[in-house]
Amino acid sequence: MLTFFEVQTLEDWHDPAFQAMDSQWDMDQGPKTNERRGIFLVFVIFIFMTTFFVLNIIITILISSYQDQTRNKYKLKEMKKCEIRWMLLMDELILATLTPVP
Repeated sequence: MLTFFEVQTLEDWHDPAFQAMDSQWDMDQGPKTNERRGIFLVFVIFIFMTTFFVLNIIITILISSYQDQTRNKYKLKEMKKCEIRWMLLMDELILATLTPVP
């Protein structure tokens, strides 16, 4: 799981890719340089699928959910602009009273 996350975030993804390329089909044998070159294609396909599609979908869902929650919090559809400003001012006032003075 950690290897997939490492490859998805493109953080040192080449190390697991080269280790997979050096692996052999038999469990009793040690690594051999560039034994399975085709496995590199699997890493490239995985990178394209996760970084360009799945990651963008996850970010879109998070942003959409955050915007929905913000609208629900202040009920922006039903409030006037002056009411929204008053709500934001009250939020700032509450935060200002809660912060400790050094």
